[in-house]
Parts: sequence; C-alpha cells; structure tokens
Amino acid sequence: MKRIFIVTSLLFNALLFGTQISVIGEVFTQTWWGYCPDARAGLSQLADNHTNVIPLIWEGDGHNSPGYSQRGSMYGVGGIPHVEFNGHVDVVGGGTNMYPYYADVYSDLIDDDSPVYIDLVAYLNQDDGGLDIVADIVMTGDITTSDNKVVFFLTYKFSSEYFCTVVGYEYVDFELYGEGETGLYTHHFDVDPTWNMAVLNAIVLVQSYSSSSKEIYNGATTNLWQDPTMDMTLAYSGDWVTVGLPM
Repeated sequence: MKRIFIVTSLLFNALLFGTQISVIGEVFTQTWWGYCPDARAGLSQLADNHTNVIPLIWEGDGHNSPGYSQRGSMYGVGGIPHVEFNGHVDVVGGGTNMYPYYADVYSDLIDDDSPVYIDLVAYLNQDDGGLDIVADIVMTGDITTSDNKVVFFLTYKFSSEYFCTVVGYEYVDFELYGEGETGLYTHHFDVDPTWNMAVLNAIVLVQSYSSSSKEIYNGATTNLWQDPTMDMTLAYSGDWVTVGLPM
C-alpha cells in the first residue's frame, strides 16, 4: 500500500501560524432520562450549523457505547445529560433548547490554534471487511501534558436522534511533543456486516489522559472508505483540495 504526500502551502502555513482546531462535543446520555433528548438535539443542531464540529454520542443503554463508563469517569460525569467540549469545558443538563449554550462554547473554542495536524484515511480491509484507520500526525506546536493518547472512534447513525453513537473506541500512546515531529498511528476496527457504511464515521483525536488534564488537542473525521488495492497520491493544495491520482 503506497501513500505519497505532497504538502504545499497549507501545511507550511499550519506550521507557521497554527492549525485550525476542531470542536469535539461528547454527550453522555441514557434513554430513561427525559432531559437527554434536548442535549442530543442541541449537539445535532451545532454540527449542522457550524464547521469543524465533531459530535459523539455516548449511550449508556440502548446501543451501549463501548467505554461509556470509563470515558464518563474520566470527565467526572455525574448528572446527565453531560456534554464535554474538547475535554475541558462541560455543559450539564437539559429541559430547554440546549443549542444556544453549546453555540456559546463553540464560539469560545473555535478560534484557538491547535498544536496538532491530523491527516486521516480509512481503508476497507479486504480480508475481514473491517476498517483500517491511518492517522498521519504532524506537530505544528508544542504540548507539555503527559500520558497523551491517539484515540480512535467509530460512530454510527442509528436514527436522526442517535445520529453519531460511539460504536468503536480504542486508544494508543502518543509520544510526540515538539513542533515538527511526525508520527503514523493505525488501528483496525471490526465492522458489523449489518451496518450501512454510508452512515458510519471514523474519528481520531489527540488527547491528554493525564491526571491534571483531559484536553483534546485536535480531531479529524472521515466517512470516505479508500480501496487499499489502489495506490494513491494525496496532494494538498492551498485551498484544501485533495486530489487522488492512481500511481
């Protein structure tokens, strides 16, 4: 499998000026509590109305997201619905239109520069029908936290209400700290053969799992599944056009 990257003015500008951050919103929810639909609807509205939003629904029952309890404990989730933004801003509760509250958080976060640039590609595995997630990561700044991870997710749209339920969750150590460092990180997910691939998404985050910080430095998402049997050149131009050419 050949992958050649031609990085032009886009990555140069990222190294010089910083990388656009994504706003990751994680909602912890269960079916029995009447305020949870308000949170899911608010997060859906945020994703529909704003760019660079990555939503994640953690279901504690119903579709039972893997890692629900672990992830909730990491953020100190008590009452639900609880929405965690970028690992360090939370909004708890419902009972009203939650979108304005989430939009305010988005406005506070979206202008931040990220020290991490992630190029994400997902390949269909020809042997078992699963997905091979490949993240090429470039440090465009420095990070100082310890116990950092590359976090891999799959989300699935079960319905308009459960539009991004976490169905896959794994992580590996992330050992990059300084500007200019690069690394390649991969993970394989099995895929339920009954799933509709058109509503499945792969997501990668770089996040601190230290005792003092759970900050998410950046994220990337894709639902384009590449054919690994086709050699590709991925060329980045200054206007974010991605061109795939057979080699």
